[in-house]
Amino acid sequence: AAAEDGASAEGAKNELPKLPPPSQSSNTTKTYQIGEKINLGDTMGPLVINEDGTSSYINNWAEMTEQERKNVIRVLGRRNRIRMANLTSDESFLSAEEKQALEEKREQRRLTNPMAPLDSPN
Repeated sequence: AAAEDGASAEGAKNELPKLPPPSQSSNTTKTYQIGEKINLGDTMGPLVINEDGTSSYINNWAEMTEQERKNVIRVLGRRNRIRMANLTSDESFLSAEEKQALEEKREQRRLTNPMAPLDSPN
């Protein structure tokens, strides 16, 4: 019987802790039906292209007002195009203003990192 007690005590040590019950105050779970179309733009927001080429989304998009969202889309669209041009070396889709901003950014990088190759996107 002592061996059994030791085995059950050891089993209790190896058991993972239980998750707390879901909070009733912040129920953000939404149930979807199979095949239902989902607009992720309402919850995730626009895609952000990072300087290193990775992508992400805006964390607080769901909490933003309509005006804040419009401003973010305006600024983010321009910034994403400039970053993509910098990453791909294809400036054909940039406006003249965006090309100028990209060249200024490259010049700033050259000044801060003079050892970088001139054609380097970084």
